[in-house]
Amino acid sequence: MSNLLDEIGIAHIGYFVSNLDAAVKRMTMLYGLSGFEFTDYKPTRAWVRGKEIFDYHVKIATSSPDTSIRMELLQPLSESPMMDMLKNSANTISHIGHSVKNYEMYRDILLDRGCELLIEAEMEDNRLGYRRSCYCFDYVMQTIFEISEIPHFR
Repeated sequence: MSNLLDEIGIAHIGYFVSNLDAAVKRMTMLYGLSGFEFTDYKPTRAWVRGKEIFDYHVKIATSSPDTSIRMELLQPLSESPMMDMLKNSANTISHIGHSVKNYEMYRDILLDRGCELLIEAEMEDNRLGYRRSCYCFDYVMQTIFEISEIPHFR
């Protein structure tokens, strides 16, 4: 069994939050972070537990890339497993994110190791190009592992 942390490292630590602006202010105060990047994320296509959905929407703030591990703050705006987790516990570390070139391989490794595919999405735009991401939930650790494809132009 390969050591995934050695292979792909950790790109970010993610939090599901109910108030994005308040969470950004708090992380700025706690860690001295600056320069958050804000994204109004509405993927081209999205699936929840294998069923395609059409209104997936999340506001995201990501700390600047000048830190060794970025902080990603997500405020879900549509019904999803993220919204369900937020309803059950306020502002919590929700996931560990990994950025990879070989998206399918690392997604499938997590699924083969017993994780459940919660959310999968793809996005394409003129700014970053094409990219896919997924949330794989581990019932033993009670956490989500995010696999994000490094954006590229097709």
